[in-house]
Amino acid sequence: MGGFSTALTNDQIFHNYFQEDKDKKIEELCAAYREKLYSFMNNVEEQTEDLSGKIQVIVDNVRKVESEVQKHSWYRKPHN
Repeated sequence: MGGFSTALTNDQIFHNYFQEDKDKKIEELCAAYREKLYSFMNNVEEQTEDLSGKIQVIVDNVRKVESEVQKHSWYRKPHN
């Protein structure tokens, strides 16, 4: 049998080194983007809660105005 060498060639070592380096860089980029995405999602959630609170205040004010309008219109109607 011909002797198969288990030693890595320089090309294989070079390829393995850069493949590992690329994999590490991809992992780092994924982690950075994941953090940015979480930050963005938290920001959206906070703004949604803030808007929800403001909208609730508006809804409450509209209901108060409607209630006042109904009271005043009841007093203006002629009662038989």
